[in-house]
Amino acid sequence: MSRERKREGALYLCNQRQRGEEGKASGKEDEREGETRTD
Repeated sequence: MSRERKREGALYLCNQRQRGEEGKASGKEDEREGETRTD
């Protein structure tokens, strides 16, 4: 079970990184959402 958990965690981190890269490329809308949420 621990092995599967570790693998899932690694995949999750990879997905988060990919999302971050995509967000940088087209992140104007995301920044807007963040600003509205801080209100």
